[in-house]
Amino acid sequence: MTLTDDEAIALKDDRTVKSLGAIKVVLKEGVIGEAVPFSAKELPKPQPIYEKMKKAGSHQVQSGGQVAKSAPSIAFTWNRAAPHKFIFQYRPKGVLQALEIMPLENPTIVPKVEVNETVTKAKKPKPELRVKVEDSVVTAPPGNNTDPAAEVEAVQAQIQALEVRAHTTPTSNI
Repeated sequence: MTLTDDEAIALKDDRTVKSLGAIKVVLKEGVIGEAVPFSAKELPKPQPIYEKMKKAGSHQVQSGGQVAKSAPSIAFTWNRAAPHKFIFQYRPKGVLQALEIMPLENPTIVPKVEVNETVTKAKKPKPELRVKVEDSVVTAPPGNNTDPAAEVEAVQAQIQALEVRAHTTPTSNI
């Protein structure tokens, strides 16, 4: 992608600028017909993007070399039903990893944790049961624990803490 600081020569097409960083796939329903001759279309040459645009990041797509097409094109008649659209908003790998959309290349193993949770009743009980859950304290012992029994025990403690939290939401007529 070519960037420029000259707004006069920068790409002016708002639709194209808004679509930077997106891949759009549109599926239409219809009927496939007879083979028809193929006619190649020339893609427009890329134009420079104004460098201060927020979308002018590291997006870049370009056409590859020419490929010989061996099969003829097939005629398609669209039935005018609403098309199915998929829009993929892509970003650089580092951004996707920071947003936890894409996994890190070398994920770290999280050590076993112990959960200590205190549950107390609210000061003024109402007709429904009200329970206040205080902040959880999570501690991880030093070193790598490879003992499966200890890991199972830690997971069971986490499950128990989650069950306590799940049962502390207000319920009526208890």
